[in-house]
Amino acid sequence: MNIYIDESGSINKYATNDQYFVVSMIHVLDPVALERAYKRFISSNYEMLLDLDSDKVDDMTGKITKHGGRMFRDGKFRELKGAQFDRDMKHIFVDYFSRKHHFDVYYIMMKNENLPNRFFDNIYIAVNLIQLLVKGAYIHRATSSVIAPGTASSSSFSATFPAAPFNNRSK
Repeated sequence: MNIYIDESGSINKYATNDQYFVVSMIHVLDPVALERAYKRFISSNYEMLLDLDSDKVDDMTGKITKHGGRMFRDGKFRELKGAQFDRDMKHIFVDYFSRKHHFDVYYIMMKNENLPNRFFDNIYIAVNLIQLLVKGAYIHRATSSVIAPGTASSSSFSATFPAAPFNNRSK
């Protein structure tokens, strides 16, 4: 069984650009077919990906507004980085990988302003708890024919956070 978990954004009670914290999980159903599709996607979009991964420079100031070199190093492809994609490439990517059912996606999206204050006491514990919730919801779905109340769709769910406070950081 191949499962990948990643998070995006940050848990932060102060004003930041990251209003949300998202933990997502990919459960790969057919690793061989997915790897083949991944390689085809890269080769089909190689020139566009290479262009997206170049430094972006402000015409007025001449300053770099977005650094490249994240997907390619010395002209060789390394890995896809969604942060380098523009809106069009994001649409191309989603369209390409949603054609066939090689994986399932599960996620939790949390708005920082709605998180309980105890989440900010120990961010490390909070992130681990959220990852456990993602795994637990997947296991629940995989072993139950009934979808839990509060489920938004077949690929997302909501969770109620435990009432017990987190331990404070050791000083």
